[in-house]
Amino acid sequence: MAAFPLRQRSIPSDLEPPESLGEVLWEEELERICSTKVALQALPYAMMDKRLIRHLREPDGVKTSFWEQWKKKWQQALQQLLDVNHRFMATFELWKTDLYEIGGLFGTGIQSYFTFLRFLMILNLLTFLLTSSLVLLPLAWLHSSDPGPTPNICE
Repeated sequence: MAAFPLRQRSIPSDLEPPESLGEVLWEEELERICSTKVALQALPYAMMDKRLIRHLREPDGVKTSFWEQWKKKWQQALQQLLDVNHRFMATFELWKTDLYEIGGLFGTGIQSYFTFLRFLMILNLLTFLLTSSLVLLPLAWLHSSDPGPTPNICE
C-alpha cells in the first residue's frame, strides 16, 4: 500500500474557524427547536441536550400552575403504565413469530387455524385458573381436619 501524503488546506481569513461555525449552527438549530412544539421524545438528541431544550422552552419568570404540573405528572405516569401494560401483554403473544412463519409457508388459512388453537389453549388455561381459584382452593382451605361421624346408611 502506498501512503499518500495529506495536504493541509488553508482556511481563508474571511471565514470563521470550524469550531465557531459549529457553535453558530448549533445555536441556530437550538433556536429552531425551541420555537417549534415538537415533542422532546421525537428529537434525536442526547438526554442532556433534551433537558437543555426543555429548560429553554420554559420562559423565565413564568411558573406553571399546580394543576398543570399535576396533569403533566399524571400523563407521564399513565404513559409509563401503558408502556408496561403493552410489554406485559406482548408476553402473551405465544408463538407469534412461528405463526407468522406458518402463514408465510402455508397460507393464511392454516395460520388462522393455528391461531384459533392458540386461543382455545389460552381459554382452557384461563378456565382452569378460574375453577381452581374459585372452587378447589376454597375447598382445600376450608376443609376441616375432623371428618366427624360417618352416617349410618344400613338402617
